[in-house]
Amino acid sequence: MFGINLKSEFVKNTGHIGISTIIQNILSYLIIILISRYLGAEGLGQYSFIFAFVGIFFIFSDFGLSQLLIKDLAKDESKINKYISNILSLKILLLIVCFIIYFALIFFIGKHEIIIAMIIAGIAQIMAQLSQPLFSLGRVKHKSKTVGIALIIERLLTLIFSFYTIIILKNLNLFLIGYLIAHIIRIIWLFLNTKKYFKFTFGINKKYILSLIKKSYPFLLVASFAFIYVQMDTIMLSLINGDIVTGWYNAPYKLINLLNIIPATLLMFGFPLFSKLFSRNKEKAKKLLEKILQYSLVLILPIVVGVFFLGYRILEFVYKFGSVESFIAFKILIVATIFIFLTTILGQFIASADKQLVFAKIAGVGAVINIILNFTLIPKYSLYGAGIATLTSYLVMFILMFIYVKKNLVKFKFFKLLIMPLVGCLAVGIILNNIINLQLFLIILICAVVYALILVCCELLKKKIILS
Repeated sequence: MFGINLKSEFVKNTGHIGISTIIQNILSYLIIILISRYLGAEGLGQYSFIFAFVGIFFIFSDFGLSQLLIKDLAKDESKINKYISNILSLKILLLIVCFIIYFALIFFIGKHEIIIAMIIAGIAQIMAQLSQPLFSLGRVKHKSKTVGIALIIERLLTLIFSFYTIIILKNLNLFLIGYLIAHIIRIIWLFLNTKKYFKFTFGINKKYILSLIKKSYPFLLVASFAFIYVQMDTIMLSLINGDIVTGWYNAPYKLINLLNIIPATLLMFGFPLFSKLFSRNKEKAKKLLEKILQYSLVLILPIVVGVFFLGYRILEFVYKFGSVESFIAFKILIVATIFIFLTTILGQFIASADKQLVFAKIAGVGAVINIILNFTLIPKYSLYGAGIATLTSYLVMFILMFIYVKKNLVKFKFFKLLIMPLVGCLAVGIILNNIINLQLFLIILICAVVYALILVCCELLKKKIILS
C-alpha cells in the first residue's frame, strides 16, 4: 500500500482495531439516525448536548495516561503492574471528583427536562473512562480481537436497546439506561480478557505518577483543545438557541464525524510507521505522508462537491427533517472537513517526530480562535456562526501545521497532490449539474464511476509521461 514492508503481526493487529473502529462508528451513526427520525431535531439536539456537556467534565480524568501507556509499555512490558495500578487508582479518584462537580452543575444550566438523562450519561461516562487503560493494555499485548470485540459489543448492544427505547417507547432516558448497561458489559468483557496480564493494587506512588503526567500532559492538552473545537459549538448552540437548532446543526456534523473514519483508518497504519521511519529514513516518512494525504484528498474532495449539489436531499433522506438551515450549515462544515482531514494527518505526523508539544500548541491556537468566534458569531448567526467558527479554526491549524512541517520536518509536495482529485471533481461537478434531477443513488453511482475513471486515466497518463 505504501511501498513499505510491514510485519504481518502489525498489519493483523492494526487491521483488527481499524475494522472494529469502522464498524463501531457505523453502528454509532445508525443510532444517530434512529434518534433523529423518531425523536426529531429536538431529540438529536438534546442527545448531542448531553454528550458534549458530559465530555467537558471527564476529559481531565485521564491526563493522557492511557495513550502514554501504549507508547511506554510497548517498549518495556515489565512495568505493567506498576503502570496499571497507578493509572487506574488515579483515574478512580479523578472520576469521583469529576462526577461530583458534574452532578452539582447540571442543576444550574436550565436544562431541567433532561437532568435524569444527564445523570445516566455521567455514570456511563465513568464506565467508558475506566475501560480506557484496559483498551490500551489490550493493544500493548496485541489482543486486537479482544479490543475490537469490546468496541463492537458495546455499540451493537446500544443499537439493539435503541430499537425498543427509541422506536417504540420514544424515551431518551430509557435509551441511555441501555447505553449504560452496554458500557458495563464492555468493561466486564475487557477486564475478564486482560486481568491475566496485570495484578491491580489500589494506591498511588506520587513521584511515579507525577513523572508519568509530565510525559503525558501534551496528550491531555491536545485532547482538551480538540474537545473545545469539536463540542463547544454544540453546548453554546443548545444554551443560546435551544435543542431544535442544535439538532439542525448536529445533523450534518454527525455525518461529517462519520467521514472522519477515513483519515483515522489511514493513520491506524500510518502513525506507528511515521514514528519508526522518521528516525530512520526521512525520505520514506515523507513519501508515506504524501500517500496518506493523497488518499484522503482523493476521497474527501468529491464528497465536498457532492454535498454542494445534493446536501439537502442527503439530509432529508437520512434524517427525515431536511431543513434549509441544516443544508447551509452542511456546506460550511463539509469545507471544514477538508481541513479536519489535513490537520488530523499533519498533527499525527508532528507527534510522531516527538513534537507533541508543538502539536498541542497549534491545537491550543485553534481552540482559542474557536472559543472567540463561537462567542462572537453564535449569538448573531446561530448555527451558521458555529460552522464558520469550526471552519476557521481548522483552516488556521492547517496553515500553522503546514508551515511547521515544511520548515522543520520534511518538504513534501502538497499542491502537486491536489491536481488529480481537482480534475476529477471538476468533471463530477459538470456531470452533477446535468443529472441533478435523477434518483439520488443513481446520481452518486454515475459520479463515482466517472470520478474513478478520471483518476485511473490521470494515473496512466502520469506513468506514461514518467516513462517517456
